[in-house]
Amino acid sequence: MMEECLELQLSELEMLSSMYPGDEEMTFVHPIARDCIRRYLDGGREADVESMESLPSLSFTLQLRCTLPSGDCSVCVQFRLAHTYPLESSAEVHVSCDSSSRQSQRDLNDALKAYTSTMQGECVLLPVVQWVQEHVENYVVSETSSGASKDAECTPAVSPDKFGRIWLYMHHIYSKHKRKDILDFSHELQLTGFCLPGKPGVVCVEGRLANVDDFFHRLRNMTWKRMTCKYREEMTGEEAELRSFSGFGEMNFDAHGGRHNHMDMGLFFKYLEKHKHGEMFEVLFGVEGRAAENDD
Repeated sequence: MMEECLELQLSELEMLSSMYPGDEEMTFVHPIARDCIRRYLDGGREADVESMESLPSLSFTLQLRCTLPSGDCSVCVQFRLAHTYPLESSAEVHVSCDSSSRQSQRDLNDALKAYTSTMQGECVLLPVVQWVQEHVENYVVSETSSGASKDAECTPAVSPDKFGRIWLYMHHIYSKHKRKDILDFSHELQLTGFCLPGKPGVVCVEGRLANVDDFFHRLRNMTWKRMTCKYREEMTGEEAELRSFSGFGEMNFDAHGGRHNHMDMGLFFKYLEKHKHGEMFEVLFGVEGRAAENDD
């Protein structure tokens, strides 16, 4: 089944590459991913499990130039394809546009997600590109909009002085690609906090409220077995005084288990207490936290 999925992925990519041949039109997170998958399909079916698990997935960005009545606009479409796409899993897609407000981009991505949800088990790359080209006009800010300039439209609805923090609970966080995205998004949006990978997974980010909401929206558009926002905070005041974390990083608390995917929850609780958020342990997991035994 996986081999069939990979063959379909390469076929879709070949078609897109012929339509967008420019070096700057299609860029890959892992430039050698296509070659690795082709080698695997040509002779790697007999490869051991370890080599199959290390096979990179296809993640790439497509840069589109859309001509609209209000002028040209640049649209960035990010794709991530699991090895089991399209037959057993969906493509992860995120669209951004330099002429859209953040809210409009959220609406665009929500509408696109609703569209692709009707195409389970089908190849969607080209349909997604065509859908974006046909519908992006509805989400682009017009410079001639009555009474408002593009800059005004792009101002977030929330106050720029608002500070926010969210606590997210995931059934698990295993994918190295999702973990990289979480790190990249937090740095891009100037958010601090942490990511606790494994099973279960926890993500906490804090910073400018508009950026926190943007971060959450990006993660929500990914495919998760379960993701819940357990708690959301909004505050006003000096940002330096409101921040609980000095940076953003991935935490590892004595990982154990068959896949080294279970963390020592006692050490995690101690970490939360150190940052004055010990009460969040019960909010996240429904039980009171206890410090790790034999830990001073």
